[in-house]
Amino acid sequence: LGGLGQQPRRYSRPGHLEILGGKPGLATVEAAVDGQSATASFAVIPSASPACAPGQFAKVLFQDDAEGDASGFVADGSWALSAGQTQSGQTAWFAPALDQASVQALTLAQPLVIPANATSAVWSFWHHIDTAPAYDGGVVELSVDGDAWTDVADRFVLGEYTNSLFLGDGNPLAFQSAFMAHFDGPNTGRIVLDLSDLAGHAVGLRFRLGTGSQPDDAVGWFLDDLTAYACVPGGSILTSSI
Repeated sequence: LGGLGQQPRRYSRPGHLEILGGKPGLATVEAAVDGQSATASFAVIPSASPACAPGQFAKVLFQDDAEGDASGFVADGSWALSAGQTQSGQTAWFAPALDQASVQALTLAQPLVIPANATSAVWSFWHHIDTAPAYDGGVVELSVDGDAWTDVADRFVLGEYTNSLFLGDGNPLAFQSAFMAHFDGPNTGRIVLDLSDLAGHAVGLRFRLGTGSQPDDAVGWFLDDLTAYACVPGGSILTSSI
């Protein structure tokens, strides 16, 4: 299907599957099998993500296009849906870069349950971060089966942390590697994390924006088109059965 942002298109194969349309990251499908038809929605798997091997399909574990429904996350601090820097649609998740020592967290409301038979699994999101370089920044953390939160620094498939945070202005995340603005402007792009080794586990995920007390012109952190999927054996890509 290609990457996010492509125009919806129609194709067919044995069993009759037609892509009718939708927005980037989400497609609406009408399928007809043995004279019976149904519609369903599924994620458009971005081309930057690992492709599933023949005989497998991408099972969507989570999808949030940040358009109105905030139930997928628990927002702490000032995290909220906001118009501004988006990858698609009208809104994205956003936390402002406060001029005070603080940490604001955006946490999945329910952990991802990665199928035990998954051969690979990824967590993908688009972000735009405009913070004071080296002083304010964001990190991504995970918790496996309810255990302690750990950083995802060794799981990047696409993208990476920008730099390490300084201690100077009291940022609670000081000394950690983090996403932050570049010295010549905001940092924007798509991030993909590998969760393949966590098959059979429940995985919590959260975003944390840490800021210090130094006043600056920083804006904050935007997140959009958040998706998780796993490659599992099978021949259907529909997320609901006919």
